[in-house]
Amino acid sequence: MIITFAGKGGVGKTTVASIVIDELARHDYEHKVLLIDADPAATLAMTLGVEVPASTLADVHNSTPLDTRQIRRLSPGTSPAQFVVNRLESAGAIARRRLREMAFDLLLMGYDDRAGGYCRLNQALTKVLASIQAEYDLIIIDNEAGFEHISRYRLTQVDLFILVLTPGRASWQVANRIRYTADEVGISIGQTWFIYNRDYQNSRLGTPGPRTLLVPECPTMMIFDRQGGPIPALAENHSFRQAVAPIIKTIFTRTTSSSQFIRIPFNEARPSATTGDSLPEIEAEVEPFRRPDTEI
Repeated sequence: MIITFAGKGGVGKTTVASIVIDELARHDYEHKVLLIDADPAATLAMTLGVEVPASTLADVHNSTPLDTRQIRRLSPGTSPAQFVVNRLESAGAIARRRLREMAFDLLLMGYDDRAGGYCRLNQALTKVLASIQAEYDLIIIDNEAGFEHISRYRLTQVDLFILVLTPGRASWQVANRIRYTADEVGISIGQTWFIYNRDYQNSRLGTPGPRTLLVPECPTMMIFDRQGGPIPALAENHSFRQAVAPIIKTIFTRTTSSSQFIRIPFNEARPSATTGDSLPEIEAEVEPFRRPDTEI
């Protein structure tokens, strides 16, 4: 199962991704997990409170050219993709980490300031994913901001395409363009989820669809954002955790044969008004969930 997080810069993609990851750990997810920080800014490890790998995909790729001459030198039976994977593992770019009791592998794409650097890195990540995708039950990718990277995307299929927004036209416009671009480049998407982060009372979000989640604005999360986490320190009964419960249930349902791994009961009730994190009213006559105009 492959999950990607995308959206406009500053909407909280990494925060939302970290909450989902920590909720999986908190509910004792016991399957093979790979986390990929595909944002050159690389803050996923910091937000989770885990150590970054010794190197990045960019580090390895810069020192491991796969030109025609190099490919001819590969051992018989070793594909270019497998060669890259072996190099990543030996260089410590794919690192084993643990969050609570959940073990996972972590890969950072890194950054490359040379001409065409990010196109080359995305192509390298394409080869890596093609080789190791079958080795994991769950792959979670925290993408860079915006939609330009979608046009050079490394996946042909995504099971859960999670778009993170804030209550504002700009983030909604970018999210729609990301989804539109994904369709245009031929990515096969199983489900699209919209997560409205930092939602506030009386925001005009319109009628949410069946896979639209509202995360209330919360002073605690503002502090977490400023400090960079770590998300596992967030209270276990926080409304943010409750808000993403449907996604956690979907992941467990699609990657486990039974619910025996879910040892903490889910609470999908709306947060109490006394917590200060109550969900806003929804104005049914406003409907923002549509394709962007062609001139955008």
